[in-house]
Amino acid sequence: MFSPFPQLVRSSRWDNIQKIVPALHGKGKDKFKWMETFNQNTSSRLYLKAVINSCGNVKQLQKELLSFQDDGPSESLPYTLHGYKYYNRKTRSDFLPLFCRKKVGSDVEEVILNLDKEFPEGEDSRYLAYTIDTTGEELYNLYIKDLSTGQVEMIQRNVYSFSFGLSQGASRDIYYTVANNLMRTNRVYRHVLGSSATHDVPVFEEPSAVYYCDVKRTNDCKFMLFFSASKSDSEIFLQRPGRDSPVRLVQRRAQEECYVEHIQKFFIVVRSSALKAFQVFLVHEDDVFAGESDVFAGKSAQAADAKGLIDRCFEQGKVVQLTPSAPSASSASSASIASSHSALIPDAYRIFDMDILKSCHGFRIRSLQLDLYDNNLSISEQLFPINHIGEITIEANPDIDSKTILYTLSNPLIRGNTYEYDITRNTSKLVRQIDLPSDFGLHLDSFDISSQIVPSFDGQEIPTIFVIPKKAAKNAPVLLSSYGCYGVDNPIHYAYQNLSLLKRGWILGGGGDKGPQWYQQGCRTNRRNGIRDLDSVVGAWCEDHPVCLTSNSAGGILTGALLNETNHRVSSVILHVPFLLLEETLTNRGLPLTVTEFDEWGDPSVPEEALAISQICPYKNIRKRDYPNIYCICGLNDKRAPYYHSLKYINKIREFNSNPDSVQVLEEEMKRRYGGHFCENDPNYSLTCSTQQLAFLIHSVGGVI
Repeated sequence: MFSPFPQLVRSSRWDNIQKIVPALHGKGKDKFKWMETFNQNTSSRLYLKAVINSCGNVKQLQKELLSFQDDGPSESLPYTLHGYKYYNRKTRSDFLPLFCRKKVGSDVEEVILNLDKEFPEGEDSRYLAYTIDTTGEELYNLYIKDLSTGQVEMIQRNVYSFSFGLSQGASRDIYYTVANNLMRTNRVYRHVLGSSATHDVPVFEEPSAVYYCDVKRTNDCKFMLFFSASKSDSEIFLQRPGRDSPVRLVQRRAQEECYVEHIQKFFIVVRSSALKAFQVFLVHEDDVFAGESDVFAGKSAQAADAKGLIDRCFEQGKVVQLTPSAPSASSASSASIASSHSALIPDAYRIFDMDILKSCHGFRIRSLQLDLYDNNLSISEQLFPINHIGEITIEANPDIDSKTILYTLSNPLIRGNTYEYDITRNTSKLVRQIDLPSDFGLHLDSFDISSQIVPSFDGQEIPTIFVIPKKAAKNAPVLLSSYGCYGVDNPIHYAYQNLSLLKRGWILGGGGDKGPQWYQQGCRTNRRNGIRDLDSVVGAWCEDHPVCLTSNSAGGILTGALLNETNHRVSSVILHVPFLLLEETLTNRGLPLTVTEFDEWGDPSVPEEALAISQICPYKNIRKRDYPNIYCICGLNDKRAPYYHSLKYINKIREFNSNPDSVQVLEEEMKRRYGGHFCENDPNYSLTCSTQQLAFLIHSVGGVI
């Protein structure tokens, strides 16, 4: 058997620290509970350094990655809003990009902000709002910049989201959400520019621990919308100009998500559930507000059992449903969509962007055109098939009068081809193409990318996507990327780090999607379905190929549970800020985000769900068996998956691992600038961390750096 790290001594790095062994929720003992109290120890870093140094010429690999990282455009494509073209630009040496704008028709550049953060702007293009997190703890400070004077004002601390309000001129306002100590946004405040934040008063509050709230101004700037949502359902309130209190628009329905927008005199309502995905309705605002007085006369607009104004319109039949058209036979046959995608995602609609006139689902752009003639609504629909395997991203397009929208296609072989889609002509044209760095022998025609079906244990067909070198060795290593949570699709996308693997003949694989119903079949007591699906994919490859896995955040549950029970050989695993202490987290309501996770994993107060949680918990179910090489990354300031998840997990694995030829290492990012859940977003730190991870992967399968 190949032993990649034979020269390393595997000894405990914590022998000199007193171990406190308390009870874990009254269910036995957790030997590593003491690690939840942070005690920085340099020996763990020294061990990681020794492991990486044993992998070969790491400096040469970092130089290679640096060349891949540098070889790309430094300026984004612009979008237009209120007479300006907005874009950002940066170089690799810049920690944050410059946000810039030019007046339409002018070449004079104005630098408006130097932050790595998207931002909304006031309707008159005078005020800029943005938030900054300086610690990695997702505690954002809200700032307003007057672009006419350059003056910057800090409005409030610990803000999560915000939106400009409806007022103009001297009484211009902004709404923002704040979170409680459990990271649940539970209040919306209104602030008038120029006034003290101490005068801000809450305009909306969500008292339930299950739901979080958000605020948004409709894209036509006519109404404020307040959302109260969980991961599986939502309800919506609306505030009109001149009204002090919001009124319910849409009442909550179990397992149904809802989204509302407004254009001209119509509300667009999108409903999506496991049984009925992506239903789009139109309702006239006169019909909506006709019942407003009845709502206020009968009971509080926020009473739990009060029906929403739009709900009443549904009951009265005053809504128009827009039914998606099927792609034409000619379009489906001329492109390879039918064989590549449509069979894999029947009726699987994903809302990438609900931008008034435009929306996108699956791998087809769907445009909705709304026109008024003599007070009659004219509706037309178009479907634009996209011949693409990989990821599709709808770019920023805040101008509601725009008839075009940009979208970008990418996968490991396409860095980012951006197209401009004209909804009036139902046509697309390529506006930017970024080629692979050919200097390193990477050419599109040297690889095959394809959708593949893998049968699971229960007969389900698992959609996967693979990039395979045409001259791949019969035993070429395979890197599988998995996530499997919250209904998030996990297509393989472009990452400069993966170019080094493709250059060395690796095969890259990722997951597909079969829609919300398939996702719901893997939630709560059915979570094991996803673990078995991943095991089926590993089993389909591991007989002839060394298989490595990578996952991040909640995907750590899927991968960690797999390692405790699979009979298939896994060579190495990379875990980025993983969520691993599932049972311990869900049984402690005092931890951030715990209650809002019940929809996904189950409620431990329900006996059958508590049993399911216990059976898949990666940390609890570590046992005496062979474990692979594991590289784990955590951040000290991470509140979503605290650093001790990784610390306890790695050390418990080391104790129970019966494989003498594998190592488990931990990358602890302690710097305040990086050490949150998104600690690898900084390009300089990402380069160092990525180099170490790739060296670990390549060496673990006997490759040469």
